[in-house]
Amino acid sequence: MLSSPHARVAQAKSAAAEAATRPLVLPAVELPDVELAAGVEEAIASYRMLKAPAEKWEQVAEAVRQALRAYEPPSARWVSAQGGHVARFALWVAARPERTVEGDLTLAEIADLDLVTAYVAGPIADAPDATRATARSVLARMVHRLRPESAPERLAYTPIRPPYAPAEALLGIPGLDRLLLTAHPRRRLLRQPQEPSPDRRPPRLDPRRGPGQDLDHDRLRDRRD
Repeated sequence: MLSSPHARVAQAKSAAAEAATRPLVLPAVELPDVELAAGVEEAIASYRMLKAPAEKWEQVAEAVRQALRAYEPPSARWVSAQGGHVARFALWVAARPERTVEGDLTLAEIADLDLVTAYVAGPIADAPDATRATARSVLARMVHRLRPESAPERLAYTPIRPPYAPAEALLGIPGLDRLLLTAHPRRRLLRQPQEPSPDRRPPRLDPRRGPGQDLDHDRLRDRRD
């Protein structure tokens, strides 16, 4: 998303100029075949933007409902929460000075990616980033559903061969199983208490002999030097 107000204005002007070079109404669109979840059709049929004046709403109501069907909402709650993005966009398109078409707004008029770009970078440019991102996502999906040729090409999935065999993948490191098999007896051996060898037993100290009694002749000479 654009963060600079100047960049948003420039993008809006660019999108508007590009839209002006094309026909005001793009070719007609057909509603895609959709299978709506339970309750979604009723939510779309009864949807109304309460803040819009009655006269203006009647002008865009049918186009908004058709656009919502084309989006294929996942639930009735989604229609109530996100339908406003489509409704506000439709009201803006219907009120544009460049619109010379008389009568109600048509679905073909709002199925325009350039107008979506101009709307996001213009009328809602000062909205929070999350709001603008959601509006762009909802409107772009709506346009792609109505005009499949406008959708970006999907990248093909390329399977990647796993680097390890299944047995190695369980351990995470190739050859770790062999390392554990060889290290396990040693670890068990180290845990067992062992009796020190006679050569390594600590000398018994005699309190009557004083300090240095545990040192041999060579060590005593080093201490004296």
